[in-house]
Amino acid sequence: MIFLFMILFLIGSQDLCQNLKSFQNLMPYLEKNEAEKIFNQILDEGIYNLRGPKPDGTFLYAYPSMENPQFLNFSFDLEKLPFIWKQKANNIFSIKIKVPKKKNIFWGNEDAYLKELLIKFGNEEKLLDKEKILKRGEEYEYPLNKIYENIEVVLKFEETENKGRSSYIEINLIQGGLKDDPKNPDYPLLKSLLELKKTYFSSPYFNENIENFLMNCPNSFKRELQYILYLLKGNSREQMEGIDRLEKLLKQIP
Repeated sequence: MIFLFMILFLIGSQDLCQNLKSFQNLMPYLEKNEAEKIFNQILDEGIYNLRGPKPDGTFLYAYPSMENPQFLNFSFDLEKLPFIWKQKANNIFSIKIKVPKKKNIFWGNEDAYLKELLIKFGNEEKLLDKEKILKRGEEYEYPLNKIYENIEVVLKFEETENKGRSSYIEINLIQGGLKDDPKNPDYPLLKSLLELKKTYFSSPYFNENIENFLMNCPNSFKRELQYILYLLKGNSREQMEGIDRLEKLLKQIP
């Protein structure tokens, strides 16, 4: 019942600091796994909102960067050839293909014949490699030299001389992780929130870290005004958003 109340409360509240205070009050009554799940939900939603989400899925104050790589991992067996593997992904700047020495602890692996490796973006496509034997135990990397916002990776495999023997392939799509813009009016709060997220839930300093964060929580009304001021100094679209937010804020004043 308390868990349900907490979820309903979180859905109804957009104030990060208010949510954390409520979480602190209810935490003694929650199971550990429930409390941890809710805590991470509060932080993830707070980080998402402070970065300024845009309708197209990007952010006003965060952008993908090669400095913070993340990995999308895939693997498959080439049981039937020819074989085509396709995967759509966002913010990719490098591709790795690996043919492990072994499929598992019992079976060895085989070389694979890569007919083509290409990427598709918009109405264009780019060939990265073709007609290449991928040797077992080897890894092949294909840097893209920039971050592609939306691409489709396509690998085409054909038979080698080892007919009847399948190869096991591992793919890593290396993705640019988000880097926060210091120009964000909420940048100090966002940095504090990211530090709080690093707190191990079972740490003896867990409650103390939350208290320290809450002590530095800015007034939500003041923070909204700062954000509106920032928008009003921006382009025409940002100015319109700023006016809209200001009108909504004024309606809240008794």
